Amino acid sequence: MVMIKELEIIEGLCSQFVADRLSAANLALAATPSKTLLASLESALKVETNFEILQVLPQAVRTIKKRLNGNQNSKIPSILENFLDFFKSFSSEHRMDLLNDLPENFRKDVAEKSFELFQQESEPLIKARILQIFGINWTSSELSGILPGLSSESLSLRMATIELLAQKAPRLILRDLPKYLIAEEPRIRLLAIRGLSLVDMDEAMVHFGVLLEAETTEVRLLALKSSFFFPFDCIKPLMLKFLITETELPLLERAGLVFAINPDLEVPYRLWEIAEKSDTDKRKILLTILKAACKVIFDSGIIKEDFETFSLRLKNWMNQRQATQLVQICVQKLLCSNDSITEVEDLIRNSIDRPFVRESLDRIISTITSEEAKKKISEIVSKFSQSLLLSDGKAIQPVFEAKNFNSLSTGEKISALALISQKDLPQVKPFCDEIASDLKSPFELRSAVFRLALRYQITDYCHFAFEALKRSSEPGLICSTLEYLGAFRADDLFPFLGRYLNHSNFRVRSSALKILKKYDLPQAISVFRVMLLSKEKEQIEAALACVFNFEFCFVRDTIFEFLCSTQDRNFIFAGLTLYESNPDIEGLYDLFRLGEILDPDCRKMVESIRKQTEQILVDLEIIKKEEMAKRFVDFSQRWEKDRNKINAQLADYSAIKLGVISNSKADEQEFPSFFTEMINNRWFLPMLVFLVGIIPLLFILPRQLGNKQSVNISNNLSQLQTISGRVWKADHQTVWLKDSQDTVFILSPAPQQTFNIPSSFRLTVEILPYRYDPDGKVFARTNKILLIEP
Repeated sequence: MVMIKELEIIEGLCSQFVADRLSAANLALAATPSKTLLASLESALKVETNFEILQVLPQAVRTIKKRLNGNQNSKIPSILENFLDFFKSFSSEHRMDLLNDLPENFRKDVAEKSFELFQQESEPLIKARILQIFGINWTSSELSGILPGLSSESLSLRMATIELLAQKAPRLILRDLPKYLIAEEPRIRLLAIRGLSLVDMDEAMVHFGVLLEAETTEVRLLALKSSFFFPFDCIKPLMLKFLITETELPLLERAGLVFAINPDLEVPYRLWEIAEKSDTDKRKILLTILKAACKVIFDSGIIKEDFETFSLRLKNWMNQRQATQLVQICVQKLLCSNDSITEVEDLIRNSIDRPFVRESLDRIISTITSEEAKKKISEIVSKFSQSLLLSDGKAIQPVFEAKNFNSLSTGEKISALALISQKDLPQVKPFCDEIASDLKSPFELRSAVFRLALRYQITDYCHFAFEALKRSSEPGLICSTLEYLGAFRADDLFPFLGRYLNHSNFRVRSSALKILKKYDLPQAISVFRVMLLSKEKEQIEAALACVFNFEFCFVRDTIFEFLCSTQDRNFIFAGLTLYESNPDIEGLYDLFRLGEILDPDCRKMVESIRKQTEQILVDLEIIKKEEMAKRFVDFSQRWEKDRNKINAQLADYSAIKLGVISNSKADEQEFPSFFTEMINNRWFLPMLVFLVGIIPLLFILPRQLGNKQSVNISNNLSQLQTISGRVWKADHQTVWLKDSQDTVFILSPAPQQTFNIPSSFRLTVEILPYRYDPDGKVFARTNKILLIEP
């Protein structure tokens, strides 16, 4: 079995980054010997091209071989006073061997003279090894003496110096931290972040978060490995966001190690929530992480109940949370649009029998400040409470009668389709087929069919959905087809998404934004931010209508900023209900700040939600009731510190000042003051949404371009290209093709066509690329097949 440290060395030796390979080679000098490690070192030695690494690797190979053979250095003197002269008398190769072979008991004695050993040494690689072995115990004055190593031409010595000072004396390198925080080598950046965390943890976490979101898989993996150096409370929000956004399953498994060794009562609730919103493969991994997180909680003894009781509490919490969110989605839709009643009716009709839904409905209806919305939703709830027979809080679904369906009115057919259960699908499917294919069917009825098909994962209507998009201008039908195609044919829909992001109807924009979020979360958040911070009521309503498409942690800052700036009571209510349905500790801090900022009438609402959130967190045992008073004091101090930061000059190591987040988070922070005047112009926002929606869709880059994409594909998205390659996988809907440069193309057929191409055949094809996958794959639509040959 390969141990974690050995695995890290082997992975590091294969890295694309010089600093990683060099670090791995140095780690091997102190590693437990194994044949697997030796084979990896010998393989790396054959292909390595970096001069400095080629100096370290042979040392590592010799050291591992000697340890495997049980050979020890017999020339170590027994008298410490002679060691410095003895050491100096050897060649550089033997000096390195001597350091690597020092027995543990003798190493402690040598440590007393180790700084002198460092000073008399002239070889950078040996100086670096001395730092790695002995430097951790040196005094402040001795550490000051290694500062020249920061400017060494040797990467080994520079890295060893940065790493040691970052751990022991970060203020000694505070002046140099900015250049290390933007170094090309991510390992050096992470070493600098470790040092910065001892000086300014908040800023360090900003830099660390950037690396966790890096385009390159290898950088994200390196950041995960470094997460163990930071306090869990500090990295927890970043790690939870990572679990939401990450798509590569091995990285998710690595992230799980962090949660498996840090007992935290909030984590299981967050993990469960993320797992419930994830696809099957990702959910399996997240549930495994959840199990490990629960185990470490029980092992730590911080809770006394058994696992079954704890699981039941988790399940009840999740049901209640989902019910609250569902009801608030209904309220949000009614607050923002008069033409959402059909959708709201469908949601309530199909959910009224779920656990906690009716309770949440009754509770939230009583808190709605908008009398119009309260009246509408009360009427809908009353309507379905009377039409459905309720027994012990559960709705009894009516039996579908196929023989009477065609005689029903359009409205009755829509109601019947909304109430269809799984067992009725075989009977209703022929009617749905007919309605979906008939372009003359009422658009409301076709919308109901697409919603039913989405609910029960019926994939037969994609062609009809595309036809509906081409021919219909009805927002309701466009929304239902967008959501349907977004689930089953998103790759084909994606190139045309920009037109719907700029649609005149906000519900259509919301549906398009939901699909954009699936493929490019940062871009979707940027569009959401533009909409919510607009001065136009319609744009704000559009943003609020689709806010539930996002995990709250990604939009919390924007929601907070919006609540601080709006005067509309309905909008304030809509924003505050988001905090109500997302109870967490960070939300408590936002509610504290809102209580300080908003006017007295709104403060009452804020105070009510804050107390409710506190009670939920206490009931879940995430926080203790007796800690609330202290937490309130901590919030006051944090709020004062944050306000001071607003007026303070940015530090030289600030991520904003260094431009690390200048294209995303920094721009968002500067957005209100910079764009306020332009956004007030009616022409600006549609144009901006168009640009934000269309241009990135044509030129979206992957997380990891690598060298592969520079050959054929370059930046020619949206332009017809001809490619040739071998088919290595195929079905009637998709062909996976690999060209001579090992670029992988995932090809979909032209509209109304299917593929019939055997695997291993050679294919020349004209394509229209439209998206890059994070790992470098190119998604494209087939325009014309030019040649097929064995």
